[in-house]
Amino acid sequence: MSATSRRTRFVRDLADIDPNDTARFGGKGAGLARMHRLGLPVPPAFVIDTEACRWYRDHGREFPDGLAEEISAAVTRLEAATGKRFGSDIGVPLLVSVRSGAKVSMPGMMDTVLNLGLDRHAVLRLAGAARDPGFAVDTWMRFWSMFADTVLDVDPQLLRERVAKRQAEAAGDLSPQTAAALEEAVLRFLEDEGATPPVSPREQLWAATRAVFESWDSRRAKTYRAHHGIPDDLGTAVVVQAMVFGNLGTPSGSGVAFTRDPKTGKRELFGEYLPGGQGEEVVAGTTTPVDLHDPEPEWIPLKSELERYGELLESEYRDALDIEFTVENGKLYLLQVRPAKRTALASVQIATDLVQDKVIEPAQAVTRVTTEQVKRLVSPEFDPEALARAEAAGALLARGIGASPGHGSGVAVLDADRAAQLAATGTPVVLVRPTTSPQDLRGMLVAEAIVTARGGATSHAAVVSRALDKPCVVGCETIDVRPDEGVFFVGDREFAEGDELSVDGVTGAIFAGVIPRSIPERSRGSLAKVLGWADELSDVCVWLPVSGASAVPQAVNAGAHGLAVVALTDLLIAEGAVDRLVEAIETLSANPDAPTTEVEDIVERDVYAACRSVLEQAQGYAVDLRLPNLTSARARRMISEWTSLAPHLLLPLGPRRLLAAYLRALDAAARDARHDGVTVLIGGITDDGELAAFSELVQSLTSLDVGAVLQNPTVLFRPGRLIGRGHALWVDLHELIRTAHGYPEELLFTIEELATSGALGEAQPRPGRSMSPLVQHLLDELVDTVRGECRLGVDLAGASYPDVAPGLYAAGFRHFTSLVGQSEELRLLLGQLAVKELPDA
Repeated sequence: MSATSRRTRFVRDLADIDPNDTARFGGKGAGLARMHRLGLPVPPAFVIDTEACRWYRDHGREFPDGLAEEISAAVTRLEAATGKRFGSDIGVPLLVSVRSGAKVSMPGMMDTVLNLGLDRHAVLRLAGAARDPGFAVDTWMRFWSMFADTVLDVDPQLLRERVAKRQAEAAGDLSPQTAAALEEAVLRFLEDEGATPPVSPREQLWAATRAVFESWDSRRAKTYRAHHGIPDDLGTAVVVQAMVFGNLGTPSGSGVAFTRDPKTGKRELFGEYLPGGQGEEVVAGTTTPVDLHDPEPEWIPLKSELERYGELLESEYRDALDIEFTVENGKLYLLQVRPAKRTALASVQIATDLVQDKVIEPAQAVTRVTTEQVKRLVSPEFDPEALARAEAAGALLARGIGASPGHGSGVAVLDADRAAQLAATGTPVVLVRPTTSPQDLRGMLVAEAIVTARGGATSHAAVVSRALDKPCVVGCETIDVRPDEGVFFVGDREFAEGDELSVDGVTGAIFAGVIPRSIPERSRGSLAKVLGWADELSDVCVWLPVSGASAVPQAVNAGAHGLAVVALTDLLIAEGAVDRLVEAIETLSANPDAPTTEVEDIVERDVYAACRSVLEQAQGYAVDLRLPNLTSARARRMISEWTSLAPHLLLPLGPRRLLAAYLRALDAAARDARHDGVTVLIGGITDDGELAAFSELVQSLTSLDVGAVLQNPTVLFRPGRLIGRGHALWVDLHELIRTAHGYPEELLFTIEELATSGALGEAQPRPGRSMSPLVQHLLDELVDTVRGECRLGVDLAGASYPDVAPGLYAAGFRHFTSLVGQSEELRLLLGQLAVKELPDA
């Protein structure tokens, strides 16, 4: 051990722990301390704090000086609290669990050892105290299996197989001789496997503590933290707690309960228990447990007691909770409490219910939902007609327990590493396993859906899938999964890796083949409430573009404040009229005096039809519509003879005949649609004088409002000159970044590809993900000068909104456009940014 200056203790009992200090004592330790203070039935425990873990990691895997003495003293206090003895030759043996507990919950990612405290002598005294030799031997072997797996990295299944005969002899006739023979068989096998197993319970406790610290840096834990954005330097606490036994007496068992349904958010106790089992069996999913909705008769009073504790803890935490419990010989004990992992649907429902019940404020509700959850909630689901056809065709293979809602399809893969490799090629995969463990995380992260043959709704697969918000079906007992053979059977039917499956995480149904998906047409009441609160907090308006009249209802349903920036070119494409526009442009290029029947009449007819249909659908919503720009890269792609166009067509405002035709048609469409909220936008300007000239033309021909799309740094150098020139100004962020960085218009790659290619170098800002000092300065000046004089917004199309929106919001922008599929996420993100600025945040 390495010496250290002792500024504080590393080990504390539950009574000495601040329940709010999760950074130091971890979520598990802080939760136990809170339940202890509330007088709930919690077995005695002590916590080795995260500072000890960080010391261990920072000092060459050495424990801090004095930690052993602190642990020894804490064990003595546990002995006093329980009336049992740890690692002693006398008295009833004290057995403990050794569990991880970080600040941020990482279910199933780090190591645990249960039933620690037995040797060949103590197992005899435990058998006498319990009056059950079989229980004592089973408990001892449970310990050795977990210790071999967690601490010694030895296959526990091989261990059980190797010592099965000695275990049966000891369980049938426990004596000093059979106990010694069993211990010798265990030690011999472990030594043959290259391990050095400690025999003394105190040495085992020390080794288990080291294993928990080491598990913080395991591959699966690092993968989980990277996926969820959890810092690597937090470290984990270690909780050492007196064991209670779900396999001792009647009724006994272990389980996990949620104070609300983690799939739907419904306010009711949800969970499972395993009669006569220990907690690791419930989480591992190796056995399908009993649903708490329909408990066995002797468990009904225990369920009622659990409901009371759940209500008390919910009022304390002000959140839906996950409670781990054990019943020993009819007495209920609570072993853990934490905010429940939940699906997107449940997260939104729980947040709104807690506001309605006046438990939390809307600002807190906005922070209880993540943008990833919103994305999942508005993601496509199986098309109802396609689903009905699949069922009618006999594609339904099996049903299990729908453990995490959502719909996913892909090729079946039976191994986590193979799933990760195949997904890296872009192939959607469905991970199919007998059951999952933390070692399967790599495959779970990339899977479109997860299926296990065994396990219940609180198994590892279910809990992690809900945390990842991935469709999951567990307990499909009609499926025989054989990973080593690369096949699985459903009844007599054989399927191989690579066969396509579709998984319904709501109903638990598994289908052969791929079922098409579509955007769900269901009520978004709870989501609309959360996003409404986000809008009120941020004071932001998110506008959405549309490409035709049929897209307007979707934008409205997505909560659009208005429609912008709507490209007239897109509307003409939707009407099938863009080729006629190109022909008119080419005619005008060849003959500036071409008759109106070949130019204006055609353009005005098509523009009128395309715009009127949109404006009729958009009643009550402002529409900012952008005119085509013949100097744009898009025009170059659409007009095959672009290089031959006459120069007068490429002047800053374009050909006046075309411009006037656009404006007359748009004005007529707005008038006939009785829409008085249309703003016509010009793009590509480099000088405020161009905007002034455009404004004069618009006012001379129409009653429309005027605006501009700002794309070039030059027009932003003197922002004061833009005041009074337009009703609305939109910054085309993607184009502004492109021109500021000097990239060519005809990009043959996306900005994201450029950023990840290494071509920018490590020190360069990532276009689309960050803004250069020049761009940031220009935008800051624009906001400071123009804000309040007109509607000022940013078009985020082509940019990474999670990266750039915080800076834009801080600068003072309050109008944004985004893609329809991203608008709800953007609104939530902006609301969360506003919450951070609140005084008591």
